[in-house]
Amino acid sequence: MLGACATAPVPQDIAKFAPHERVFLKTVAGPGMATAIFIRDSGASGSAVSQSLAINNKIAAELNTSEKAVFHLKPGDYIFSAPPFDPFGSKATMAIDQELKPDRTYSYRILMDGNSGLIFIQRLLPAAK
Repeated sequence: MLGACATAPVPQDIAKFAPHERVFLKTVAGPGMATAIFIRDSGASGSAVSQSLAINNKIAAELNTSEKAVFHLKPGDYIFSAPPFDPFGSKATMAIDQELKPDRTYSYRILMDGNSGLIFIQRLLPAAK
Protein backbone atom coordinates (compact mmCIF):
# COMPACT_ATOMS: atom_id res chain seq x y z
CA MET A 1 0.00 0.00 0.00
CA LEU A 2 2.79 2.44 0.79
CA GLY A 3 4.35 1.82 -2.62
CA ALA A 4 1.42 3.70 -4.15
CA CYS A 5 2.85 6.88 -2.65
CA ALA A 6 6.06 6.67 -4.67
CA THR A 7 6.92 9.51 -7.01
CA ALA A 8 7.40 9.31 -10.79
CA PRO A 9 10.16 10.74 -13.00
CA VAL A 10 9.46 13.82 -15.10
CA PRO A 11 11.02 14.19 -18.57
CA GLN A 12 13.47 17.09 -18.72
CA ASP A 13 11.58 18.85 -21.52
CA ILE A 14 8.32 18.77 -19.50
CA ALA A 15 9.73 19.85 -16.12
CA LYS A 16 9.14 23.53 -15.30
CA PHE A 17 11.99 25.75 -14.18
CA ALA A 18 11.88 26.61 -10.49
CA PRO A 19 11.20 30.33 -9.95
CA HIS A 20 14.32 32.47 -9.48
CA GLU A 21 13.39 33.28 -5.89
CA ARG A 22 13.77 29.58 -4.99
CA VAL A 23 17.13 29.15 -6.75
CA PHE A 24 19.76 30.43 -4.34
CA LEU A 25 22.96 29.41 -6.13
CA LYS A 26 23.25 31.66 -9.17
CA THR A 27 25.57 30.36 -11.90
CA VAL A 28 26.45 31.41 -15.44
CA ALA A 29 27.30 29.17 -18.39
CA GLY A 30 30.78 29.51 -19.78
CA PRO A 31 33.53 27.65 -21.57
CA GLY A 32 34.82 24.64 -19.66
CA MET A 33 31.92 24.64 -17.20
CA ALA A 34 29.88 21.53 -16.41
CA THR A 35 26.08 21.65 -16.40
CA ALA A 36 24.08 19.88 -13.69
CA ILE A 37 20.30 19.58 -14.12
CA PHE A 38 18.16 18.48 -11.16
CA ILE A 39 14.52 17.46 -11.66
CA ARG A 40 12.13 16.70 -8.82
CA ASP A 41 9.69 13.86 -9.46
CA SER A 42 5.95 14.31 -9.81
CA GLY A 43 3.49 12.63 -7.49
CA ALA A 44 1.51 13.34 -4.37
CA SER A 45 4.12 12.01 -1.95
CA GLY A 46 5.74 15.01 -0.28
CA SER A 47 4.14 17.44 -2.73
CA ALA A 48 2.82 19.76 -0.01
CA VAL A 49 6.31 21.14 0.67
CA SER A 50 9.24 22.16 -1.45
CA GLN A 51 12.32 19.95 -1.44
CA SER A 52 15.76 21.37 -0.69
CA LEU A 53 18.66 20.65 -3.01
CA ALA A 54 22.14 21.08 -1.57
CA ILE A 55 25.42 21.31 -3.43
CA ASN A 56 28.45 20.74 -1.19
CA ASN A 57 26.21 21.07 1.90
CA LYS A 58 24.84 24.50 0.92
CA ILE A 59 21.19 24.87 -0.08
CA ALA A 60 21.20 25.67 -3.81
CA ALA A 61 17.45 25.53 -4.54
CA GLU A 62 13.99 24.61 -3.26
CA LEU A 63 12.03 22.54 -5.79
CA ASN A 64 8.34 21.75 -5.95
CA THR A 65 7.14 18.62 -7.75
CA SER A 66 7.87 18.53 -11.50
CA GLU A 67 10.33 21.43 -11.26
CA LYS A 68 13.96 21.62 -12.34
CA ALA A 69 17.00 23.74 -11.60
CA VAL A 70 20.08 24.06 -13.81
CA PHE A 71 23.54 24.92 -12.51
CA HIS A 72 26.75 25.66 -14.40
CA LEU A 73 29.61 24.51 -12.17
CA LYS A 74 33.38 24.44 -12.34
CA PRO A 75 34.73 20.96 -13.04
CA GLY A 76 35.63 19.04 -9.91
CA ASP A 77 34.24 16.92 -7.10
CA TYR A 78 30.79 17.68 -5.68
CA ILE A 79 28.36 16.28 -3.15
CA PHE A 80 24.67 16.56 -4.08
CA SER A 81 21.98 15.96 -1.48
CA ALA A 82 18.30 16.57 -0.86
CA PRO A 83 18.04 17.25 2.87
CA PRO A 84 14.52 16.68 4.22
CA PHE A 85 12.59 19.37 6.02
CA ASP A 86 12.95 17.94 9.48
CA PRO A 87 12.78 20.33 12.44
CA PHE A 88 13.70 17.48 14.81
CA GLY A 89 16.81 16.30 12.95
CA SER A 90 15.51 12.75 12.93
CA LYS A 91 15.88 11.92 9.21
CA ALA A 92 19.10 11.05 7.45
CA THR A 93 20.15 12.89 4.31
CA MET A 94 20.95 10.71 1.32
CA ALA A 95 23.77 12.14 -0.81
CA ILE A 96 25.80 11.24 -3.86
CA ASP A 97 29.25 12.35 -4.88
CA GLN A 98 30.09 13.19 -8.45
CA GLU A 99 33.14 14.33 -10.37
CA LEU A 100 31.99 16.87 -12.94
CA LYS A 101 34.05 17.11 -16.11
CA PRO A 102 34.36 20.19 -18.32
CA ASP A 103 31.79 20.81 -21.05
CA ARG A 104 29.57 17.88 -20.00
CA THR A 105 25.93 17.85 -18.93
CA TYR A 106 24.73 15.72 -16.01
CA SER A 107 21.08 15.05 -15.15
CA TYR A 108 19.73 14.03 -11.75
CA ARG A 109 16.37 12.90 -10.43
CA ILE A 110 15.15 13.85 -6.95
CA LEU A 111 12.76 11.16 -5.79
CA MET A 112 10.99 9.92 -2.70
CA ASP A 113 10.90 6.23 -1.88
CA GLY A 114 7.27 5.32 -1.26
CA ASN A 115 8.13 2.69 1.34
CA SER A 116 10.69 4.48 3.52
CA GLY A 117 9.83 8.11 2.81
CA LEU A 118 13.53 8.81 2.19
CA ILE A 119 14.55 11.36 -0.43
CA PHE A 120 17.20 10.27 -2.93
CA ILE A 121 19.18 11.87 -5.74
CA GLN A 122 19.77 9.56 -8.66
CA ARG A 123 22.03 10.31 -11.61
CA LEU A 124 20.37 9.71 -14.95
CA LEU A 125 22.60 8.39 -17.69
CA PRO A 126 22.33 9.92 -21.16
CA ALA A 127 20.22 8.02 -23.68
CA ALA A 128 22.16 5.72 -25.98
CA LYS A 129 22.65 7.07 -29.49
